[in-house]
Amino acid sequence: MKFIKPFEDMSRCRLNFALRIRIFNPRGQYPRGTCASEEALYLADDEIVFTVVHARPYDQMTSNFPYSEMDWATPQEVRFWASILLCEDAEGPKILLYPEHTTFALLDPPGVDLKDSAVQNELRVLALEEFTNTERLCAPYQLFESEVHLNRQPGFLSSVGASDHVLLRGITCLIKCDMLSRYYEFTEEAIIVACIALEASFSLVVKSLKYSGIDNPTARDAGKWLDDTFNRPLGIDPGDRKYFEELYEQRVMTMHPSSRFGESPYAPLAVDDLFDLRRDLREVFAYLVSGGHGPEFKRRLKERRLA
Repeated sequence: MKFIKPFEDMSRCRLNFALRIRIFNPRGQYPRGTCASEEALYLADDEIVFTVVHARPYDQMTSNFPYSEMDWATPQEVRFWASILLCEDAEGPKILLYPEHTTFALLDPPGVDLKDSAVQNELRVLALEEFTNTERLCAPYQLFESEVHLNRQPGFLSSVGASDHVLLRGITCLIKCDMLSRYYEFTEEAIIVACIALEASFSLVVKSLKYSGIDNPTARDAGKWLDDTFNRPLGIDPGDRKYFEELYEQRVMTMHPSSRFGESPYAPLAVDDLFDLRRDLREVFAYLVSGGHGPEFKRRLKERRLA
């Protein structure tokens, strides 16, 4: 395989599709194992966690996007990370992806079979060498074994497109929310980023409701969809409410220090707000992508003797 490094020699590959190797930080929490397809590889063991994705930057795909210096993750990478994150079990350990913002190397794609175990091992050696030879957090990786449904990953990957911009923005925000959550001092900021993911999920729900025949769906229509999908099948009827209405006042007061709810010198938030919102949004995104519930929901039905 042709290994291209340093970045001074990457200009040609940056403009075209290339295999991007990205190391993940030990501050994250990862499912142990390997996910491989023709265009992407995820590998996580005790020594290294990294992905290799056949990718191209946003600004090389279309000229319709606004200028940004915050688009370090390519759409193909986010799509692949989404397919892993959505495999999380709401009642198990959290998949906390912490990708580093730099791609340390590129590979010319021809002849690289990411499903081949020998190729995977060679890539692992490259990533591990980079990880150990540079200044990084010297801490063991936090891995978990089987409390995740990685068997769903291929289905999620096939259902997420690199042009699903709202979904990819929502997933990116969930990932950044998790990254911020590793620092208690940034809990407020983590919740703010999660609220952007909430807005993305709302847009996707509204779009789905339009497809189902509802003209100009409202936040109340979206709230009904949410409860009809996740609560009422479990025998829980919260009544008539808007989409994530219970967080509305907190969101307004957090984003607007002076609002119709008064003046607030700090964000009226609790740590549980972060945990609950992050958990629920992951499940909403997984449902929207797959078109159905995950194993954790089926367990809830069984526990309540409703299935």
